[in-house]
Amino acid sequence: MVTPLSVLDLSPISEGSTARAALRNTVDLGQHAELWGYKRYWVAEHHFVGVASSSPAVLVGILAAATSTLRVGAAAVQLGHTTAAAVVEAFGTVDALYPGRVDLGLGRSGQRRAQALQAVGERRQQPSVPPSRTEIRDGVVIPAPFDPSELLLSPRLTASMSVLQQPGARSPEFEEQVDDILALLEGTYRTEDGIDLHASPGEGADVELWVFGSSA
Repeated sequence: MVTPLSVLDLSPISEGSTARAALRNTVDLGQHAELWGYKRYWVAEHHFVGVASSSPAVLVGILAAATSTLRVGAAAVQLGHTTAAAVVEAFGTVDALYPGRVDLGLGRSGQRRAQALQAVGERRQQPSVPPSRTEIRDGVVIPAPFDPSELLLSPRLTASMSVLQQPGARSPEFEEQVDDILALLEGTYRTEDGIDLHASPGEGADVELWVFGSSA
């Protein structure tokens, strides 16, 4: 029995190195992964940190061009920073040149932070409660729940999020965007006004869709 293996790469920028070197390392590793028999090679989307994988659709296209059989994809596109149409057209473009090899992973990102910030605001309006502590039950260490409040409210994260969207833009609910992506790929998309829109490239693209969940 053969178990298929895959690679998830963030294109890390090593200390003292550059984004150019990190991207060249990603392409080199992708080519070797194909030679070694790996099935998939995915890149992750991150911004304003020490990685070079901020533009997954572009990087997926570069990897597809540098390989011949390896499935390439994103794990995952952050829908909170873009639109369904932009995602379908970008990955549809790659699929048009390298059909049947593209994986499209979808993640929440911006929506999750907005929901968490709302929850932080609601908690601050409630009476304070003693912080949870690490417990030991029957010899098992149970750490206190992680409180992301300070991280979510950090000026650096706020600044990063502010430049990833147009001013005043509102991200639709995650499930709405997934539905729109499916409709655009299938050619069944219709606006609220009843107008049919067809993505080109994108409609009919042979991409494999993956949904990445961060909660129940």
